[in-house]
Parts: sequence; C-alpha cells; structure tokens
Amino acid sequence: MSKGWILGHNEEDAAQNRVTLTKGETSDDYILFYQQTCDVPAIPYDFGRCDVVYRGESNEKIYRIQISSSWPPPSYIYTEGLLTNVGQVRIVSQWGERLYAIVRMYGKIIEDNSES
Repeated sequence: MSKGWILGHNEEDAAQNRVTLTKGETSDDYILFYQQTCDVPAIPYDFGRCDVVYRGESNEKIYRIQISSSWPPPSYIYTEGLLTNVGQVRIVSQWGERLYAIVRMYGKIIEDNSES
C-alpha cells in the first residue's frame, strides 16, 4: 500500500467536475510556481485546517494544482484559481487527526495574449 497519494486538479478536471489521483508527474512545459507544506498537529475533538494562497504575476497562469498527503487523508479539499494567476487551496483534516500535505501549483508564463 502506498504511504500517501497525490491529487491532481487541472483545467480538464475542472471542466468535467472531477479530480485525478496521480503518481506526481506533470507536463514538462509547466513551471512550479509555488509549494507549501501544511503540517497541522492533531486537535482533539476538532478539525485541523490549512489555507494556501498563491498570488502570481499578471503574466502567470496556473494550469495544475497538486496536493500530496500522508495517512490519514484529508476530509475536505477545496481548490480554486485554475487558468488565473491566483490559486487557493483549503485542506481540512479528519476529525481529531493530524494534517500533513504538500501543495504545489504549476503553470506557464504567458509572453503574449495568444493563450489568454
């Protein structure tokens, strides 16, 4: 059994209202814009929360948000900001459990208006 998992969310997933579990691969033409580790200790009788926000330059566009987590998996994940320069992720732990996850945001730097 795998020690963790990686959730990938990209523009195709958003269009089909789905998420994809991956082995962590990403397209070679995507740039890692941002990475943040969420390490929230267990809170008895409550949920742990981690909010991640990335505000990129105006010529950056986020195409992929990737969340890696260890056991136990989060109970709730919210992502927003695909195809924009501002990505947001909210992760909530299982009730009374520790939360450990790594959030990565990948995209492209747009040099002209052909991809906007």
